[in-house]
Amino acid sequence: MQNRSQKHQLTAFLCGQFTALGDPERAQLRLLDHGWDWEPDAVRELYRDQYVPDFVDYCFGDDSSGGCAALYRPVDEPLAVTCDGMTHQARLKELKLYIFPHRIVLFSIEIGCESPHLGDFTSMMRHLRRIHDEADDDFNRLAIDPLMEAYRLLEGKNYSPDRSKLIEHGNKMRLFQIIVSPERLQLTEQQRDLTLYQLGSLAPEVSPREDDLDNVSDAYLERMMGNNRVSVFKRWTALALNDTFTLHANGEKNNYMTEWRGFFRLLYIHSLFQKYYLSGLNERYHSTIVESEENWWKTVKRICRRRVTPIEALTQEFQIYNSHGCFNRVSYNFMPLEVDRAIDRGLEVNDEQLQLNEMLQSSHNYIQERNNSQTKALLVAISILTVFSAICDVCDLAFNASYGNDKIFYIKGITLSVAVVLIFFFILIRKRH
Repeated sequence: MQNRSQKHQLTAFLCGQFTALGDPERAQLRLLDHGWDWEPDAVRELYRDQYVPDFVDYCFGDDSSGGCAALYRPVDEPLAVTCDGMTHQARLKELKLYIFPHRIVLFSIEIGCESPHLGDFTSMMRHLRRIHDEADDDFNRLAIDPLMEAYRLLEGKNYSPDRSKLIEHGNKMRLFQIIVSPERLQLTEQQRDLTLYQLGSLAPEVSPREDDLDNVSDAYLERMMGNNRVSVFKRWTALALNDTFTLHANGEKNNYMTEWRGFFRLLYIHSLFQKYYLSGLNERYHSTIVESEENWWKTVKRICRRRVTPIEALTQEFQIYNSHGCFNRVSYNFMPLEVDRAIDRGLEVNDEQLQLNEMLQSSHNYIQERNNSQTKALLVAISILTVFSAICDVCDLAFNASYGNDKIFYIKGITLSVAVVLIFFFILIRKRH
């Protein structure tokens, strides 16, 4: 039997997202009666020295109107995971809910495991990150079912018992994992990069052999490591991909666990919130622009009733998010900043922001052009009414000049109207040509 110190240690957080359509404040109070509790204030105080206070307060807000309201549910139960023909023993530690503004709810499932084989971790996570709706196992009973109960309370009347609803974007949960290998594990830098990529991509087999033809190509590995790797100290390296963030370290886990948990609790969760919010807002903007056609009569009614357009409402919502939920600098120290930038690159948060900015500019130009066109049409209508008003006045004068003779009045009025209409059409034809 192998010594405990020779085993790799895994701490994994499986994350998903759904939208809360019910009353979040009322739902939070009901969650307290279903085994959930507020995250302790002591957790917030752990990170005040390293991170900007406004950012910490937003991530630990007391309610979803002023930041993230976080609740946790302790579990601490053994977990048997059967996959790829093998049964692995792990421990399900706790569940957490992160209720953000704009009705976005994130959750995390913390799992701990030890094994002499790194491939056991990738097999387990590859299996658990997909929700198996029909399965009746420990994972569904201990993790998914309590989350479904929270989803029911937060979703309100639109609740569906389909477990896949816990993953609103994508087809699997995202993964933040911390893997600590024994100090004796000696690898070259190329082997460390290869192992890190295999762990991050949840490869079926984790092998540092560079001559294995099933391994990723050297050119692709070099590009991924250049763009998405974080390597500050020799003791650990991290890789940020679109659906996983993997930190692989050598040595004692407990020496750095508070700091690494801070990477997850503050940086990763906040970046996930940004990713999901911006992605959803892009979709809503696109559908709103397509459906926002309105004629000049609808525009006049909307202005009279002082209503904003759907696009203007989304723009105002985005401005609120930009003012309260975005932070140019989240920490006083360089290392959290490096990790934060890598997480954003992996999740492509900046790409979502750029796409949204382009759509905002496009919709702004579209609204301006439409308003200009409607204003011109309105001015033409007013001009026509003005002309006919003048005709009425002239006809009145003509009637008086005709000494009440109706026949002469009608002849003069019709002649004048025809003349004005002909002049109007003559001007339009010349303008088009």
